[in-house]
Amino acid sequence: MADLKLFRRYAGGLFLLAALLFCVCTEVPEYCGDGNRPFDFKNQRCDGNGNVLPNTPPDSTITPPPPDSTITPPPPDSTITQPPPDSTITPPPPDSTITQPPPDSTITLPDSIDYSVRDSTADGQTYIVYGGQAYKTEKIFEQTWMAQNLNFDTKGGSWCYENSLDSCAKYGRLYNWSTAMKGSASSNENPSGVQGICPNGWHLPSRQEWDILGRAVGGVIPPDGFDNDYVDWDTAGQMLKAESGWNDYWDNEDGNGIDLYKFGALPGGFISKGHSGEAGNVGLWWTSTKYYFRRMTNYESVLSEDNDSIGEGADGHSVRCVADN
Repeated sequence: MADLKLFRRYAGGLFLLAALLFCVCTEVPEYCGDGNRPFDFKNQRCDGNGNVLPNTPPDSTITPPPPDSTITPPPPDSTITQPPPDSTITPPPPDSTITQPPPDSTITLPDSIDYSVRDSTADGQTYIVYGGQAYKTEKIFEQTWMAQNLNFDTKGGSWCYENSLDSCAKYGRLYNWSTAMKGSASSNENPSGVQGICPNGWHLPSRQEWDILGRAVGGVIPPDGFDNDYVDWDTAGQMLKAESGWNDYWDNEDGNGIDLYKFGALPGGFISKGHSGEAGNVGLWWTSTKYYFRRMTNYESVLSEDNDSIGEGADGHSVRCVADN
């Protein structure tokens, strides 16, 4: 009996301990809403409307980016690079693209350009620019003449005396008649109408035009002035020859003229069959009349005339041009 009492005492204690452990370890259910909807408070939750919902952290499926993390604004004007003011435009220094040649030094003009552009200098002298060279011009009564021998290089049919460029610079070039005419037909008209190698607006003078010049400067026909239809104008040569550049003759007689009308005739000599002769002593000038030429010498004052029909104008003589008006 004692053992039975002891067993009951210990059994009751064990039952009480087991009940206590059951209460501690067993979760007591909670209820949502009206108390009829139990839920697991560890894994579920009850919203304000009595609904059982999964117990997830608020907005756990959405991770908001940090403010403005997906938009990185560029620094101000980072996509536009402004050049410094006028950086793409570099103005040249004044007149850097235009190089002005010194007067009359580097002018090269093609044949197709009208060369007869006149230019007056401060002293009143009138010039015409032709083939890169400026020529003085003078009006003698009703005619306007070049006051220098032509020095235009035709690249054939013309020469420098003794092949010297210095002679060309001083006396001009020497041309055969066909080159001087540039293929035109003979003419003895006034004006000749033959431009030849003269600039636009100018022409090669005829015999008649040379006669007008000889008469205008006071020339007279001497008693023996007609020889095979050649006309000589006495004293005209003296009026037209330059004041220097002509050789003395005989006993140191002065071969220069008085150049009263600034015609400036110089003794360029001639070329015949490849040989040069008489520069400083004789000046010969072609006319537009077939093979006729005018002549001045250091030993006489006459403006005379001759013809090269035998040589068919093959010799090289000087050329002067006359304005068309």
